Amino acid sequence: SATGVSNWQRLGGTHTLSIAGHVAKGHLCPEDPTPPPLCGDVTNEAHVTARDGAGRQVSDSASVFVDLIHPGIEVTKHVDKSEIAPGEVVNFTVNVKNTGDVALTDVTVEDSLPDCALSGPAGDDGDGVLDPAEVWSYACSMAPNASLTNVARASGRDPLGNLWTDEDSAAVEVIRPALELVKEADKTVIYPSETVRFTLRVRNWGNTPLSQVRV
Repeated sequence: SATGVSNWQRLGGTHTLSIAGHVAKGHLCPEDPTPPPLCGDVTNEAHVTARDGAGRQVSDSASVFVDLIHPGIEVTKHVDKSEIAPGEVVNFTVNVKNTGDVALTDVTVEDSLPDCALSGPAGDDGDGVLDPAEVWSYACSMAPNASLTNVARASGRDPLGNLWTDEDSAAVEVIRPALELVKEADKTVIYPSETVRFTLRVRNWGNTPLSQVRV
């Protein structure tokens, strides 16, 4: 056992397993708890020797490989324009990357906006499996009339059947510039050569700042 002690009742003795070599090679983590967790792939070998009643020695050995896996999935979502006019077309891109060291199967990608139908994936090598470091790309386009945040979620299963999920979002603001100019006079009826004072008021009625205002 990884604690260093295992009782073998049939041999009538105690077998001690040294884990120092596994720690040195990075297979076992040197910290608590006890037993320490695996830190990497390891092939565990065991050897046994014994003597029969006539003093003859017999021996055997066995080994087992333990594959320590680190599944991972990452979603990044981009949009080509973050500010648009109402009804202007925007293009979303969703990238799904396997950031782990084992393949992921049953990969699904969902978009929070039904009007943005995803196409893809591009980047699949044809086996339908998201391999380590492989990136699948999806795309969709739409013409929103209101500001929105589009969320994409991807999930895939590791070799043990567990589900790994990630999501990302991209926001689009629909801007509606609107400008109002009001001109007033302090007198609307005057005598010849009488002074009139004019006042101009400019107001931004839209939802976005305006610059380079000239009157």
